[in-house]
Amino acid sequence: LPFAEASPATVLRAAGNSPVAEVLRARQPVLIEDAQSCVRDGRSAAATEYGIRSICYVPVLGGVLEYGTTEGDCTAEGVAH
Repeated sequence: LPFAEASPATVLRAAGNSPVAEVLRARQPVLIEDAQSCVRDGRSAAATEYGIRSICYVPVLGGVLEYGTTEGDCTAEGVAH
């Protein structure tokens, strides 16, 4: 079960203090550099389990788009130069 499919179990309310709520209110992107330690998101345990390093939340028409980086050899941070 990938992180994206595990995430719907977490309810992120527009009136709360989650990064999604902040983006909806301010209409500005929010970057969480350490998703595994971000308790405001409510998915820190899932981020740790799935190796999610960072998440960026961006306002889009109708909601919030999120994307991020992972840990491991096949990521931008894990590529040997």
